[in-house]
Amino acid sequence: PRVSGSYIAWSGADNSDSEIFLWDGTTGTTGTRTPVTNNSIDDRRVQIDGSNLVWEGIDPQSNTYEVYLYRAGPGGSATPLRLTQNTTDEKDPQISGNNVVWTGWDGANWQIYYRDIDTMAPAANISNTMFLNDRPQVSGSNVVWHVLDVNNWEVYYSDLSKSNFIPVNVSGS
Repeated sequence: PRVSGSYIAWSGADNSDSEIFLWDGTTGTTGTRTPVTNNSIDDRRVQIDGSNLVWEGIDPQSNTYEVYLYRAGPGGSATPLRLTQNTTDEKDPQISGNNVVWTGWDGANWQIYYRDIDTMAPAANISNTMFLNDRPQVSGSNVVWHVLDVNNWEVYYSDLSKSNFIPVNVSGS
């Protein structure tokens, strides 16, 4: 489970696959439990910030993992929105404010992608390396992730408030 303020999100079984659930504690002491997804595919690895949820789920047409968004609360979305639109795997989404990052396959390597959910501008590859990039974390406009650079795991950083997204090796090894 994940918690942010008065919201709790989790992935749970519904007798056929995994679905995303939300408990909204802003509605009183008993809260409101809502099934966010109700489909025949596995939805998993939910993350939450404020009233925004992101997770990975299998696209039934391409049979690949994609990233989804759900906005709870006043002015939220009635149904989940698919953030990624391709036929390769997208996984491990993370969210902070309006910033969503995830690991995605570009056909040659795993890369780190970013999308602003307020502007809904197209996703940007912020790692853009020839190495394996994995496990992004985001806090505000700061993103960190692991890069397998030949034989060493390095830690890279990028500032999403800058327009060029130049990754910096902060571990320096």
